[in-house]
Formats: sequence, C-alpha cells, structure tokens
Amino acid sequence: MLNAVGNQGDALKSLLDYSPIHWAYGNEPLLHGLGAGMWLLLACIVALLVAGVLRFRARDIGR
Repeated sequence: MLNAVGNQGDALKSLLDYSPIHWAYGNEPLLHGLGAGMWLLLACIVALLVAGVLRFRARDIGR
C-alpha cells in the first residue's frame, strides 16, 4: 500500500522509504544489478537459514 500511495505524487514520495517493495525494486535490480543493501539482506537471510538448520538438527527430541 505504501508503494502504491507513494507513487501518486511528489508530496507522497517519502512513503517509499517505508515500502519493502520499493526497497527491493526501487533501483531496478534487473537493469543495474543488486545494490549493497540487497546483498546485505541476502547474506542475513542465508545466515539465519544456516543457524536455523543447525539449531533444528541439534534438537533433543525422542532421544
């Protein structure tokens, strides 16, 4: 919703700063490649995924 409203006029452009859709597609990653912020986000996702898998494998259920 923030992305849709933020694109309606210059007075509402500040709402784009709070839109996850704008965070992901605001700099047109298909044309310009991924920015540093997107690489950081992907690195955090991978780190949390690895931590979750390790924690899940270390559970002590049924032993």
